[in-house]
Amino acid sequence: MLGSSYALAGTLPARSTRIYGIRSVVGVRLVPFETELEELDGDSLRLYVRGELDLATASALEEALLDCAREEPERLVVDLADVPFMDATGLRVLIEGQRRQKETGGDLVIGRPSRQVARLLEVAGERARFRIARDEPHSGQRVRGRSFSRERR
Repeated sequence: MLGSSYALAGTLPARSTRIYGIRSVVGVRLVPFETELEELDGDSLRLYVRGELDLATASALEEALLDCAREEPERLVVDLADVPFMDATGLRVLIEGQRRQKETGGDLVIGRPSRQVARLLEVAGERARFRIARDEPHSGQRVRGRSFSRERR
């Protein structure tokens, strides 16, 4: 099955709330987050991740990594080139994904991390111990994609 699905970013109407007599207007912006899986040559997979990776979206990445783990690839490349922001929650999900890969004899590689993500991985240092591939070749077949939109205030 080829193809992927995409989430659309948009703005929800602002709503008014009252907290202890203080009136505030809160606008909510939907930020797209998506993953897309690609089968590579041999027994390898590449998981493209796009969007901000934080508490609100980490569960979508965790689900995608669990789907990949079920296929027991020898090598899983998690491409983070289109992840402009990642917090400790996203890092935890990647560390867990790496642990699962090692349990099945596989390898998890971080592909093309964005500047901010590379800095976070550098700060995590020995705790994370990720292999990083700066330039992964693009050759394979797109298999499926999943999108997830989150609310951002």
